[in-house]
Amino acid sequence: MTKKRSSNGFMYFADARRAFYESENKGIHLTAKKLVERATRDWKMMSEDERQKWRNESRRRRDETEALTKKRFGLLTVRPYCIFESNNNNKELICPPAEICAYVMSLNEGIVDSERILIRHDYPANHQFYQFSQISENGFSELSQTSNHLNVHHACFRIINEMRGCWANLILVPASQYQSLAASLAWIKQKRDISLKRDTASIRIERLICMEDMIAIIARIFETDVDDSSHWEQNISTNLHYACDLHTAAPSKCPMVVGKSACQHFLDILQNLANHNYQSREECMFKIDNTKHYINPITHSVRYNRINPFQVISYHDHSNDDYSNNNDEPFSLIRLHTRSFT
Repeated sequence: MTKKRSSNGFMYFADARRAFYESENKGIHLTAKKLVERATRDWKMMSEDERQKWRNESRRRRDETEALTKKRFGLLTVRPYCIFESNNNNKELICPPAEICAYVMSLNEGIVDSERILIRHDYPANHQFYQFSQISENGFSELSQTSNHLNVHHACFRIINEMRGCWANLILVPASQYQSLAASLAWIKQKRDISLKRDTASIRIERLICMEDMIAIIARIFETDVDDSSHWEQNISTNLHYACDLHTAAPSKCPMVVGKSACQHFLDILQNLANHNYQSREECMFKIDNTKHYINPITHSVRYNRINPFQVISYHDHSNDDYSNNNDEPFSLIRLHTRSFT
């Protein structure tokens, strides 16, 4: 009998087989000790080649976790200026944004950068922002107490600069804000196209992905169940002090409050996933011997989130792919699909 650490792939194997073992046990949850005892019996029966496959897969998951902690994610929130309206072709909704908040974050560094961008408009007398505005010489309204109130071109460039370098060129958006932000980007592009009299290279709506969808995808990569709902928005009261003067009457609607809360929720989920992945590899000691029996590992079917724009590709044998020298992106096991909103 030899004592080995879970870094040899055993605990990854045990976690992957948990559902099968619990179904054997009439659905009763297995403690860590019981799980190890049951998985050890199958581990002993495997050939060394089969064990090596699980080790390779465990190593790949470890690399994915380390890569996840370094990646930067961009997130946008918006406060619409007015109600939605259809464009000339009635194919998409457009909506002028009053303000857009941009955030850049990573698990290692937390919120790296944040910026609040106000868009100039001619505010009517009955608009909620009118009391803060004054008419300027160029025909736009300006908010007198803010210094970052920009026109459409500058706003677009600043958003692009903020989101540069974020993972997979994607922009996270809270699900509750997705339609508003997509409509705002459509409005920005329309205004720039008209102003410059050409098809401008504005921010593509295809870059947007619901933050909750991204959470579900990353959880699926690590084969872990998480809460990918929008219930986190019910607990944003702790961040109401981030609301600006324009939103004193309804601070929970302030895009700064929503953005800060969304970032905290996203980073908390990533931290929990990373911790779970590390714990499943490192926390358990177990005993195995060198018995030369054989058992085929169960290939787990992949579940798809009903609103997922990604498809997870199941693991395959890398023994013929020079796996040890593969320098591909650790997240290459996901394939991006176009997301459409109605």
